[in-house]
Amino acid sequence: MLQKDLATYRCDEPRLTHLMLSMNNQQRRMLFVPYKNKFGKDLISEIQRLCRRNFKNVMVALLESPTTLDVKQLRYSMKGLGTTERILIEILATRNNTELAAIRTEYQKAYGHSLASDVIGDTSGSFRQLLVSLLQGRRSESSWVDFSSAYQEAYKLSEACKRRARNLDADFNRVLVTQSYVQLRKIFEYFKEMAGYTIEQAITKFFRRDTRRGFLAVVASAVNKPKFFAQQLYASMKGLGTRNNDLIRLIVSRAEIDMAAISDEFEVAYGKTLVDYIRGDTSGGYRDALIAIVKGNSKYRY
Repeated sequence: MLQKDLATYRCDEPRLTHLMLSMNNQQRRMLFVPYKNKFGKDLISEIQRLCRRNFKNVMVALLESPTTLDVKQLRYSMKGLGTTERILIEILATRNNTELAAIRTEYQKAYGHSLASDVIGDTSGSFRQLLVSLLQGRRSESSWVDFSSAYQEAYKLSEACKRRARNLDADFNRVLVTQSYVQLRKIFEYFKEMAGYTIEQAITKFFRRDTRRGFLAVVASAVNKPKFFAQQLYASMKGLGTRNNDLIRLIVSRAEIDMAAISDEFEVAYGKTLVDYIRGDTSGGYRDALIAIVKGNSKYRY
């Protein structure tokens, strides 16, 4: 069937989409060897040769492991002139310790040097320290709350904010990259009671640019990760033009994790379904593939 869908003269987008989404990621990655053995061709190379750009990019992303997709996106964010900070922030602020360890290992194997060395070379200051700390993957993954510790950490942060401490960025960094998500939520609750404003308001007041965006992403991920991804999806489509690379990465990377919850949060936040936004911002087989991924991983019919 794949050979028919990838006929030498065209790419049958509807059939290929249906086939790819009839399998999960692990099953799709099992296609490489039998396809090569039967047809003597590399599956990804054939898709890249025959399919159109955005549709092609969706299909290739679907065939990659979650780790490979993250590694390639991280590399893309830092290659050439300039750095796409939002990709670095999105991936490093939302992956768990096991995922980060796999990313570090594969990045080293793929490019011959560490991810940390590229991050250090492409960023600076407290933002660089945040990213390096995050990619080390040392966050507690405990599921219980230490109320006494949470109170103490909240007190330290609130006092540091009052004093406008010189090392305020280091204080926030230490807490945000090491504490478990459930612990962070309790720290944020205590912080608001003590300081009289939210942790998000503190970050917005005391930090700038990429450091601010990075800290806010960690907070958002700890508080409500599906809502964070819904916001990123909206940002990829709002205004003139579409950030197609972001849109593809976000949808494919969350497809088998929390897409239903993301869809819920998107509709609550923006008064319109994610599918409707995609339909209005994209077209053709590319649009249909993205919608099929969202529908296939949501409890709703759109």
